[in-house]
Amino acid sequence: MVASVTSAYLAIGQSYFVLRAWKNHANPRLARRLLRPDILHFPNLRPGEPAVLIPIGQTVSRSWQLGRNPALEVALALRQKSGVQIQEILSAPQRTDRAQTKELGREARYASALAFSLLRPLAHPTCVLVDDLRTTGRTLRAAGAALQAAGAQRIHYYSLAYRPPGLDSRRTQN
Repeated sequence: MVASVTSAYLAIGQSYFVLRAWKNHANPRLARRLLRPDILHFPNLRPGEPAVLIPIGQTVSRSWQLGRNPALEVALALRQKSGVQIQEILSAPQRTDRAQTKELGREARYASALAFSLLRPLAHPTCVLVDDLRTTGRTLRAAGAALQAAGAQRIHYYSLAYRPPGLDSRRTQN
């Protein structure tokens, strides 16, 4: 059951490009500004409810390309603010060959691209699923489905930023 959906920033206009720059290029100074504890709003958990922070996993090639996992950085900042433990148990979906999935329909391709699995059992039935940038919510829903299949009873979705779908991500010319 989805308990809440929370984002610290609304990524529209120039803020979107700042967040994308942080995601794609490590910048400690920018990270300190974006991940300030006074800005991060922790999801509303029930009083005394044990929970665990679960960052969205990345493919090995993406982690290698970035040199880090931005979702894990957000989870670390949330842990610093709340004291809730982090459990890295979501394995990232494996990249599939485009030629193999070309014959599939659009929804089947999305489903195969977002097939998360768990590396270990859940520590608590209440989870806070953490991602860096949410646009359509497809990644969070797919990861949430994997957690529900593993026995999660309450799932809080948290993203550092929300980008409403349909907005043009290209810079506009004045």
